[in-house]
Amino acid sequence: MFGIKGRQAIDTRIHHNTIRCNFAIELPFENDRGVEIDHNYLSGVVSIPKHAGGPITKDDEPWAFHLHHNYFSTSYAIEGPRNGLLIEHNLFDFETERDGGNLISIFGKAAAPGPITFRHNYVSNPGRGVFWSSPVVNQLTFVNNHIITRTTATPRKEGLFGMSKRTDFSSVRIEDNVIECIGQARPLVRNDESAAASIKNNRLTNVSDTNRYGNGPSGDPVGPQGNKPFRVGVDGEYRVDRFQINKIDR
Repeated sequence: MFGIKGRQAIDTRIHHNTIRCNFAIELPFENDRGVEIDHNYLSGVVSIPKHAGGPITKDDEPWAFHLHHNYFSTSYAIEGPRNGLLIEHNLFDFETERDGGNLISIFGKAAAPGPITFRHNYVSNPGRGVFWSSPVVNQLTFVNNHIITRTTATPRKEGLFGMSKRTDFSSVRIEDNVIECIGQARPLVRNDESAAASIKNNRLTNVSDTNRYGNGPSGDPVGPQGNKPFRVGVDGEYRVDRFQINKIDR
């Protein structure tokens, strides 16, 4: 079932909705651009796939899709590929019993150039992981997030970031994050090739593969920056404050 389903969304804003269904939003394939998705309560996947991510045009700059200030409750949260994707200032809050998804899942075979930027987000219990891609996706940025994993029902032991071995890792940044693995230790990445990414200044707790990469300090701020409480839902009925979401009585 779909909450909002459309084709070729241009200069479109989807905001202040409460959507509880399998696919909360699906905008597949066409030349979507200038799409803003914000302040929504989303208990299903946001599906925005396009073959090879789709080319970035001048009209797309700087982002084709901007997802911000949303609450996501399903571990399979965002489906791609899609280039020009900015995901920031969201709460991803998943149940340990429903651990089957990767937060960002990218399917297909054709390589996508990116960029995808994931920053200033709070992530609780990311199931299989935060990012997984079957094809090559370049220009990936994961910075200033706070990620907490807990032992899941399975339990999941995969690395939090699963990228193709053929990725241009000189274009990948995993920096300035707080990552805490509570209970089951987890690797940061799923293959040795990923250690060639820029991995630095992360505050890591119970992460099991720190021998793969340097993770040296940079002096930059660690964790989400500039986040303030915000409301989501059709009537702004939920208040989100970092890892907390509360129903507001009216």
